[in-house]
Amino acid sequence: ASTPVVMAATPATRAGGGAGGTERDEANDQWKGGMTRGRKERKNLQEAASEALHLGFRAGYSGGIAMAAQITAFMWLHTIGTYQHRHGFGVAESTRLLYREGGLLRFYRGYPYAMVYGPIMRFGGTATNQMTLAFLDSFEASRVPVWAATLASASYAALWKIAFTPIDMVLTTLVVRGGQGHDDVRAKLRNKGVTVLWHGSTAIYATTMVSYFSWFYVYNTLSEQWRDYADPRLQTARDGAIGMLCTLAADTSTNFLRVLKTQRMTTSESVGYLEAVRRIVATDGVVGFATRGLPVRLFTNVVQGAFFTIVWNRMQRWMDASRRVAGVDDDDDVSGHIR
Repeated sequence: ASTPVVMAATPATRAGGGAGGTERDEANDQWKGGMTRGRKERKNLQEAASEALHLGFRAGYSGGIAMAAQITAFMWLHTIGTYQHRHGFGVAESTRLLYREGGLLRFYRGYPYAMVYGPIMRFGGTATNQMTLAFLDSFEASRVPVWAATLASASYAALWKIAFTPIDMVLTTLVVRGGQGHDDVRAKLRNKGVTVLWHGSTAIYATTMVSYFSWFYVYNTLSEQWRDYADPRLQTARDGAIGMLCTLAADTSTNFLRVLKTQRMTTSESVGYLEAVRRIVATDGVVGFATRGLPVRLFTNVVQGAFFTIVWNRMQRWMDASRRVAGVDDDDDVSGHIR
C-alpha cells in the first residue's frame, strides 16, 4: 500500500467536510496506527528476546548444577563406557583393566575437566532449548511444531559444543589413556599444532545435532503431553520416566558417532575419519561399529538420564517457587504455542 500524504488541516477537513476529507483522515489514522503497531512489535521482539534469555539462563543454571551432581555420582560408569568405545572390550574386562591401572581413582581420571566441561555443556543445551521455546512462544501468531523448535535449538547447542571441543578432547584422552593422557595430548600438539585439539569436532557436531534433537524432542513432547502431578512421588516417577525415554532415543541413534569420535580423539597418532572407521570395522565388523559399548551405555545413561531430569526439574520448580515467594511472577509456560 502507498504511504498516505499528510495534508494540512483546513477548517473543512477538520470538520470532516471537503472533497476527500474523510478518506484522508481515515488513511492518516491507518498510517499512524501502523506506525504504532510497528513500534509495539519492535518492543515485543525486544521483550521476547529478554524474557527468553532470562528463562534460558535459569534453565541452564539449574541444568549445570544437575549435571555436576550427575558427574560426581556416575563418572565411573562413563569411564567404563568410554573405555569400551575405544577398545571394544566387554564390561567385566574393561572394569578389570581400568582398576588394574589405578584403582578406584582411575575411574575418575579427568574429573576436574569433567566438572568444567559437563556443566558448561549442559548449561548450553538446556538454556538454548528453553530460550528457543520461550522466544517462539512470545508471538501470538506462532504455532511452531515441537520438531521445528527442537531442531533450531539443536543447531545452537551443536555450535556451543564445538567451541569447547578442546576440553572434551583432553577429557576423553584422560579417561581412555589414564596417566598417559597428558603426554599423548602434548605429543599431538607438537606434531600437528593446536588444531589437533579440535580433532573429532565434525563427529561431535553430528552427534550433538542427532543426540540433542532426539533427547529434547522426546522431552518437549512428553513434557507437553504428560501432565504434572501434585503428589511429589508421582512427579518424581514421571520426571524419571521421561529422562529414561529421552536417553534411550538419544543413545541408540548416536552410538556409532560416539565410537568414531572416541577413536579419532584418543589414538596416539592423528587419523582421519575413514581410517578410524576402517580400524573399527576391521576389529569388530559393521555391527560392532554400531553397537560397541552400547549395552553398558544404555544402562548407565538411562540411569543418569533419569537422575538428571529429576534433579533438573526439581531445581527449576524450586527456583520458580522462590521467585513466587519473593513476589516475582514470571509467565514461563513455554508450551502454549508448541504443537
